[in-house]
Amino acid sequence: MLFQTIDFLIFFAVAWPLCLLSRGTPARKFVLLTTSYVFYAWWNPLYLSLIAFSTLVDYLAARRLEAATVPAQRKLALTISILCNLGLLGTFKYGNFLAENLEALLQSFLPNVVVPRGDWLLPVGISFYTFQSMAYTIDVYRGRLKAERDFAWFALYVSFFPQLVAGPIERASQLLPRLKRPQPLGLIRVRDAALLFCSGFFKKVYIADNLAYLVERVFDHPSSEASGGQVLLGLYAFALQIYCDFSGYTDMARGVAKLLGVDLSINFRFPYLATSPQDFWRRWHITLSEWLRDYLYIPLGGSRGGTLATYRNLMATMILGGLWHGAGWTFVIWGVYQGMLLVICHAFGGWWSERLPATQRKPSPVWRWLQVMGTFHLTCLGWLIFRSPDLATCGFFLATLVRDFRLNAELLPYALYLAFFALPLIAVQACKIFEQRLRTQSATELTWAWPWRGIAFGLAGILLVVFGEFESSREFIYFQF
Repeated sequence: MLFQTIDFLIFFAVAWPLCLLSRGTPARKFVLLTTSYVFYAWWNPLYLSLIAFSTLVDYLAARRLEAATVPAQRKLALTISILCNLGLLGTFKYGNFLAENLEALLQSFLPNVVVPRGDWLLPVGISFYTFQSMAYTIDVYRGRLKAERDFAWFALYVSFFPQLVAGPIERASQLLPRLKRPQPLGLIRVRDAALLFCSGFFKKVYIADNLAYLVERVFDHPSSEASGGQVLLGLYAFALQIYCDFSGYTDMARGVAKLLGVDLSINFRFPYLATSPQDFWRRWHITLSEWLRDYLYIPLGGSRGGTLATYRNLMATMILGGLWHGAGWTFVIWGVYQGMLLVICHAFGGWWSERLPATQRKPSPVWRWLQVMGTFHLTCLGWLIFRSPDLATCGFFLATLVRDFRLNAELLPYALYLAFFALPLIAVQACKIFEQRLRTQSATELTWAWPWRGIAFGLAGILLVVFGEFESSREFIYFQF
């Protein structure tokens, strides 16, 4: 079920009053849990068994971890939890990828060999809920969290429907208390929830889904006649598409959760204003970055083992982060590329950052702008690898950018199309930054913002009605991950 469809509006119109009526009663957890399972079953009811299996394994493993007094028993319980979660993820997400590569390897010796493949679709959201559930058992093992004794609350933590299929990846220490003790639902909270949902809806339906046509024209139908300028504009379009698609989902998820009295984590903080690749990962898909840091990079040793060990750990973390996004060599290479950027930043961070005198606290605007533009284009180069259907096509695009970059009148329609759908986002982001700066000074100075907000929402509504891409009902990009 997609947030931007009539189906979801009908679903939520029924579910929300039931959740409100059960507020403050023991029935709340069962109402929310049933609602979440119905929401997920809309795609494929059979895949509910996977969520149920992961939930049951991690619930029992955590209870065993807390009860066990022998270290070997605790390690065994944790190992079972991790193997079951990774086994689910590996089978459904990477099984066919491994089979294809094994077959290609074996056919170099035995031309007629065929490795069987599974005939299944990738379960929506499996990468998100397995990571979330697995983090819970690891936290219990580390002694940072008490095992949840109420199975229904834990099952709701794993399957809470606003963030079930594309995050944010929540920690049990944060989400469970919020589920159990929902925030009061006042007019201000309803207003904030509506603003979040409408903002995400606009990003998805007006910007992302319209830019998808330009992206597909370039990436899904590569032509030998395409110029480097066309590839570059398609790349800019994809950078904005994936941001608006993913952050749009997060905004809508946070808005829906707010109406249920639950605050979800912020997952994006103006990522394309990052001043370095390290800064980018502090702003983009924040909950995944923090998960990889806490449950992979630090356990591998982090920066404790010296310079070379730090570089190794950074590379391993980002390669596995790339694989998390998809079963394909483009995602592996994208992970390698991101790891190399982080290693270079770690090694030459002093060169990238402006040398400032002790009396000067902030870099000059010109240097900051150069940092932002440099980081953005490094990120876009990564998106080229990420979006390419295979490595051969990726190589073709890179060669076209380098060999045949030209600006001519043929690019004008592409540029105008991109600008028409990108400029509202740029304007909104600029207003948000300006408003945040005013908040640090005085709340009274924000009174000017409401008339302008009214005008902005009116214009956005007109654009949405006239140009919104409602017919295609495209799935969110991160559903496939």
